[in-house]
Amino acid sequence: NRQGLRQHGVHRLIHFSAAGAAPDSPSLDFQTKYQAEEIVKKAFPNVTIMRPCPVFGLNDNFASIIRGQLNFFWNKFVIVYDDSTTKKQPIKENDVAKAVLNALKLEHSKGQTYELGGPHVLSMLDVYEIMFNIMRVRPKIAYLNPDR
Repeated sequence: NRQGLRQHGVHRLIHFSAAGAAPDSPSLDFQTKYQAEEIVKKAFPNVTIMRPCPVFGLNDNFASIIRGQLNFFWNKFVIVYDDSTTKKQPIKENDVAKAVLNALKLEHSKGQTYELGGPHVLSMLDVYEIMFNIMRVRPKIAYLNPDR
């Protein structure tokens, strides 16, 4: 509860959710992210909510999934289950850190929600190509259609 947080010296709270969190989202994950935000807001009305798009950087989860697939298949290919046109707006971990520091400095960020995304909107195919280039691996994608 809010009183308990204040008793323990918490004066500002930054809550991380996800870009796309909404009560009417077709994704159950994003619906529950939104519900969690509402619970946090009730307990701590001055919370600053950060909703980042996928975060990338050194040892991040976003890129490590792709690297893990490549390692599993001996750097031969990545398996995808769709046409890879899904759009992402990845943001660098340093930019997320800067957003948090700025929110802590700025008084008017209390009670606000911020969607954090990088400067470019990319298809997953673009993301795979970038990852292959960074890892210096010849691009190869294996399309698997689970409906067949």
